[in-house]
Amino acid sequence: MTGLTFGAVGNLVTDGYTMTVDYTSEGGLRFNGSYQHAIYTTVGNASPPKGISPVTMAEAPGFVAEDMVLHFLRELQDQDGSANKAANLTLRTPNSGTPAADAPVAPPSGTAGR
Repeated sequence: MTGLTFGAVGNLVTDGYTMTVDYTSEGGLRFNGSYQHAIYTTVGNASPPKGISPVTMAEAPGFVAEDMVLHFLRELQDQDGSANKAANLTLRTPNSGTPAADAPVAPPSGTAGR
């Protein structure tokens, strides 16, 4: 319906992503995890979900992949207890140094978000 209204009515589109990991270390440590993320895209006169920071459509897939991998690595570290604690992974949001919430980031009209 957005095209017929010339953008007066907006749409918010959510594309969900899932990453499933089955990891076994050389020492025999087994870890399984599943991680969800989303890219929100706004079209026309639509607002992104509250607290979402905009990124370009080209950046969004990379942020989603990075966040899911970092969540996996953090959980792997937490399970192992001592392995690689010095790395101290920090999840981040675009354009900030603050840890990310589990919520993805969405863009202003015409861009994609993480």
